[in-house]
Amino acid sequence: MVSVDGQRLVGRQAQRDTLLGWLSDASRHVGIGFIIGSGGIGKTWFLDEVIRGANQPDTLRLRLTGDAVDRQFARVIEELVASARDGADFANTTNVIGELRDLFVDFERELRELADRNKELAELVGFVVSHAAVVAAVAAATVAGDPGVAVKAAPTLAKYGDQALKQVVEGALKFRVFAVKKRARHVRELAADPFPIVARELVRDLASVLAVSRGIRFWRASRHRRLMIVLDDWERLGPELERFVVGPFLDALERAPFATTILILGRARPRDEAWNRKHKSKQFGDPISLGPLTRAESEQYLRQRGLSDEAAVARILQETNGYPLLLDLLVEDEVAESRGSILSLERFVGRITQWMSDEQRSWAERLAFLDDVNVDAIRRVLPDVDAQQVHKWFREEGSLRDRRSEHFSMVPAIRSRICRLLQKQSPEQFEALKKAAAP
Repeated sequence: MVSVDGQRLVGRQAQRDTLLGWLSDASRHVGIGFIIGSGGIGKTWFLDEVIRGANQPDTLRLRLTGDAVDRQFARVIEELVASARDGADFANTTNVIGELRDLFVDFERELRELADRNKELAELVGFVVSHAAVVAAVAAATVAGDPGVAVKAAPTLAKYGDQALKQVVEGALKFRVFAVKKRARHVRELAADPFPIVARELVRDLASVLAVSRGIRFWRASRHRRLMIVLDDWERLGPELERFVVGPFLDALERAPFATTILILGRARPRDEAWNRKHKSKQFGDPISLGPLTRAESEQYLRQRGLSDEAAVARILQETNGYPLLLDLLVEDEVAESRGSILSLERFVGRITQWMSDEQRSWAERLAFLDDVNVDAIRRVLPDVDAQQVHKWFREEGSLRDRRSEHFSMVPAIRSRICRLLQKQSPEQFEALKKAAAP
């Protein structure tokens, strides 16, 4: 489904009807729906347009996206509550997040002091404290008293070895047990396991916001008033948030005095079995799965965007494979005065790679020089990384891979623009990669 400046939507009618059914379903106190599809297929676009057309004046919406992957849990929750509009007050959540942030500062200080006492741990500790998600993984291992928890949450830790990681977790465990003993009891509980406390205070604030926002006491309001939470680009939000949502947060929402709809957008349904083990009954049904638009739908979209040049229409249809993001970007490029400029190329490449990590963007930049993205070719342009890992990522990265090709290759429209951008930014690097890519 594609929106054209307020005109009628193109495609996705069956999926639209399914989503509208989810949004109007009052049979569940907590309802969970998954919208899945490869990057660039238009999941966010689809959801936003359906919500925009739905009549839901009594729904409070919170949203969290995976734009920044390396965030501490405290920051993630701050972003979630900040997405509420109308100046909603989350005083309880803000207070507990402030205390949690202070604990993380102390936690990082303790890890640095541990590295000062044991120089062999300096590299590992430096890596941990420079990545918020890894700090969180070590903190989770500390709570569990098990170094394996850290490796599961942050696989990159495995290269430092079990013994070194065990020493870091044991040092952090000592901090958890002793360094917080002089603090208030609730802070000690927060240090032991922050998720249940954050979930409790967040739901308390949400109950208050939903009651006050309409100027009436909540329990006298219609039972159809709902909270909507959108978790966009789910895979990028990380395992820590998944443990929070699947565990304490959904449990707290089940007991809350208001109804909730949770919509999760991602490449595939979350793999954690807890979704089915604990929350199967909350799920609306099968995920809404989005694929490319048909050629007729793509052409209809281009016409409605005002594109009348037959050659341009034919070229864009050929280059986009029905991917809404590519359609949108190429139409913008076609009508923009800056067409073909470095600014236009930067905008295009930035949008295409927006859900990738820095490492994955670096991979994509180099893979663009390959006619055939196979393991041997990957080793030529990325000699210092695991070629098998990169090949697996590329096979699964639907937003880059040309599905019409007989072998693994990048979508030509994306490939050519990545190469042209690099040629403008760094001619020497462009030539070096071009040479390395040659068989």
